[in-house]
Amino acid sequence: MDEARVQLFVNILRHRSLRKAAEQTFMTEPTINNRLKTLERELGIALLERTPRGISLTPEGEVFAALAPRLLGTWQDIRRAMLPTQEQDELWVAATPDLASVILPQFLAHLSQTSRRSPSGVIVCHPPELLQGLESGRFHVGLLHSVGNLPNLATLRLFEDRLTLIAGEQLPDIPLEAIADWELFAPVRDYLAWELIETFFKDHHVWPRNIVHVNHPLLITQIVRNHTGVRGIVAEGMLSKVALNEGRSPYRVNVINAELPSLPTFVTWRKDEQSSHIKDFVDLLTKFVSAKRPNNSLRFS
Repeated sequence: MDEARVQLFVNILRHRSLRKAAEQTFMTEPTINNRLKTLERELGIALLERTPRGISLTPEGEVFAALAPRLLGTWQDIRRAMLPTQEQDELWVAATPDLASVILPQFLAHLSQTSRRSPSGVIVCHPPELLQGLESGRFHVGLLHSVGNLPNLATLRLFEDRLTLIAGEQLPDIPLEAIADWELFAPVRDYLAWELIETFFKDHHVWPRNIVHVNHPLLITQIVRNHTGVRGIVAEGMLSKVALNEGRSPYRVNVINAELPSLPTFVTWRKDEQSSHIKDFVDLLTKFVSAKRPNNSLRFS
């Protein structure tokens, strides 16, 4: 029996809805349904009754619902008890691709100079896998834009950047409606960032001709600089300072005035995690980010 599927069942019960559980765990509803069916096959019982009005527990599901939290706790206890002493204070850090490539390298270099202890390893993955790994204990600290409503996780907002439109050529401030003729490249492979941009465009009744996900801000500046008529979205603030200014980007771009939404970034970990290694890591990361915060809005031109 897979621990992640049992945790998923608990999340479904918490929301009493496959759709809401899918939204909060950043999965699609068919994916959640398939994983739930796999769990039911493993157990040899039906856990939920699915009707047009929603879901309800079967009698067998009621029994399993009472046992599932205890089962998850037992797995956690076994994992900790079976670890050798020297491995109990391991620190595995996970981050989404954009944050892993922009922030973590500089922070880990800073950490190696200021602390004798370094993370056991860094995992780059997307939010669903990252959040599941944090809840199961496979990862100890996560760095991402979106966290959802996960009661087992403690979360600290590191910073918030304003998303900014950029272009390779010099342009005056222009009406937002002009976005309808643009092809946009955005370094937002995280779900919350995409949702923010999508909501913004819908609220303003404008949508670009095409929008493409790209992993790194430097790649966007290169694309925008070398292709006339192509625009991009970058985060103005912490992310842009680290990626563009300190990275000494050769691709100079121009800011276009547009009131795009902000992009928050969080560090998160399990609430029941007592390791001093994790606390020290989070404290140092917070101090590092605070020292890097720009005093004024950045301009790229």
